[in-house]
Amino acid sequence: MSIVDLLVPMFLGFREGLESVIIIVIILSYLKSTNQKSYYKYVYIGTILAVISSIIFSIVFSLILGGFTGILEKLFEGYTFVISGIFIITLILWISKEGSKMRETLDEKVEQSITTGKIFSILILTYVVIIREGIELVLLLVGATSLGTLEQGSIIIGSSIGIGIAIIIGILMFYDIRTINLSVCSTWVNFTGLKSDDFIEGARQVGLGGLSEWMAESDRVIVFGPGV
Repeated sequence: MSIVDLLVPMFLGFREGLESVIIIVIILSYLKSTNQKSYYKYVYIGTILAVISSIIFSIVFSLILGGFTGILEKLFEGYTFVISGIFIITLILWISKEGSKMRETLDEKVEQSITTGKIFSILILTYVVIIREGIELVLLLVGATSLGTLEQGSIIIGSSIGIGIAIIIGILMFYDIRTINLSVCSTWVNFTGLKSDDFIEGARQVGLGGLSEWMAESDRVIVFGPGV
């Protein structure tokens, strides 16, 4: 294991972690500014549940992937790469469109949850945001592993360091040591998304290549029902 091996998972962990942390900080900051700190617990519970769910997903996903060999492995990897590419593209498009209104939109959702008495909506909102990033991170890390020679240890350590850095930045933001500049955050997400073009292209080629290889080696293509 070398520092170079840690860079890719660290970058991915930091990127996905920062996106989640920014959302959480915005929600907590709104509750703090409106003197409604009693609702913090719903954000914390949603965060914890999402992290646990992400870990479970990564374990199950790894077990499923490890159980495939030959043609099925190519098929599974192909779909994984295609889905991870779609995740990145949709995120970039969403940030480009909604990034400048992110704080306002989240504040409105939180306030609506409180005024209507649907306080569990805060928990659900937090959970959905983090679980989405968690699933995306797992898919991207699997893609990075298959495209290179990264070991599982490097992936776990590197991504953990990246997420840890994102959390530290989030703490600094929340305690007003650093302000949240959403325009900069939006630029960051778009920039890192564009810098991920090589990875996306590689994932696309390997993914479609895996599907093509599976179709070429298989004596039937199953769409619905039995093959012909």
